[in-house]
Amino acid sequence: MEQLKLSQTGRTYVPAKPQTREHNEQTALFQWAAYNVGKYPELALMYAIPNGGKRDGRTGAILKAEGVKAGVPDIHLPVARGIHPGMFIEMKVGSNKPTELQLWWINRLREQGYAVGVYYDWEAARDAIVDYLKGKPYKEIMQEVNGEISAKYNKTGGIGK
Repeated sequence: MEQLKLSQTGRTYVPAKPQTREHNEQTALFQWAAYNVGKYPELALMYAIPNGGKRDGRTGAILKAEGVKAGVPDIHLPVARGIHPGMFIEMKVGSNKPTELQLWWINRLREQGYAVGVYYDWEAARDAIVDYLKGKPYKEIMQEVNGEISAKYNKTGGIGK
């Protein structure tokens, strides 16, 4: 990997690795949200939760001390609709499935009344967000099949354990 010297600091700069498809899907979702905030003003409240990714030990320790927790879903929309105080979204791609820790968080958040979904592309997440904001009952957006969370919008089906 190419390394560049930063002239003023003398530190070495290593270019970042190419972003993942999951990153690209999440970025596309936030670009859509920014473009549609006029139609759905609540989208201005949607934010990413920076709990994933690889970090060096020192940064990881700092984030842990600040309260960052592994397994928390990627995106939060703190907008109440119906019986739900807000919505959480976990983005996945390809054949990736939520980890046991992610499933633990999904189940705990759902127990607290949050609408929580796992989506495999930004369009599926967008469609669920729009339905949620329009007040569609979340039980119609998400359904449980054999104890697994399954989104009708997922092109690849639901998630497994």
